[in-house]
Amino acid sequence: MKVRLSRQDSHTSEIMGADTVALCKMQGFNPRLENERQSREEANAFGYKAEFAVARLFNAEPPVINVLSDGGVDLWLDGIPVDVKFTTKSKGLSSLTRCRSSVLKSPFWLAVQMTRT
Repeated sequence: MKVRLSRQDSHTSEIMGADTVALCKMQGFNPRLENERQSREEANAFGYKAEFAVARLFNAEPPVINVLSDGGVDLWLDGIPVDVKFTTKSKGLSSLTRCRSSVLKSPFWLAVQMTRT
């Protein structure tokens, strides 16, 4: 299934990604970066875009910035905590099965693969 983000959601994701990095730096640490070919801001923006896509698909509240931690919960769907995972790999979901169970704190998680159109 394809979900196209609005310009507003895309823009908000970019700002939230940059703000998240700035907040981390103000606290004295760098956010994790798993893909050396992108900036931390870009990586965070893609994560927020995935969260917006899932929120729009399921008519849920959009993502918000958390100053310290989201506790492993990105969105709530009818009272169910959801951890959204993002990948650019063509294997999609199967490439995320290597995630440690401690990372996946929500009982339900969704993988989102980005495609360029």
